[in-house]
Amino acid sequence: MHGVLKLHLPARVPNEGARQLARWVAFTHGGDLERAARVLWPTGPARMKGGFLQRIVSGEVVPSRVTGERMWRLFGLRARMFAMPAAGGWLEAETSGWADAGAVAA
Repeated sequence: MHGVLKLHLPARVPNEGARQLARWVAFTHGGDLERAARVLWPTGPARMKGGFLQRIVSGEVVPSRVTGERMWRLFGLRARMFAMPAAGGWLEAETSGWADAGAVAA
C-alpha cells in the first residue's frame, strides 16, 4: 500500500501556469496529487498521473493540448500561462479568481 502522493514545491516558481496548478492542487485537493489527477484524468493509474502533475508543477514538462483544455474547463488555467513568468510566490493570495475562495484567512 502506498502513502498519499503529496505536492512538493521547488524553491523557484518556474512559471505562472505551474503556480496556478499548484494552487489548485493545494487548495482544492489538499495537496493530494493523486486526487487532483483523478479529476483531470478520470481513467488510468492516478499515482502515475500524480507524478506527472508534480513534473508540470516543477517546470520539467508542460501539459499537452488535451490536458490544457481540461485545466481550462476545470479551473480556468490557460496554456499561455506556462510561458509567463510567475506573478508571485507559490501560494500567495490573488486579487481575483477562483483560488481566493480556497484560501484560509490568517
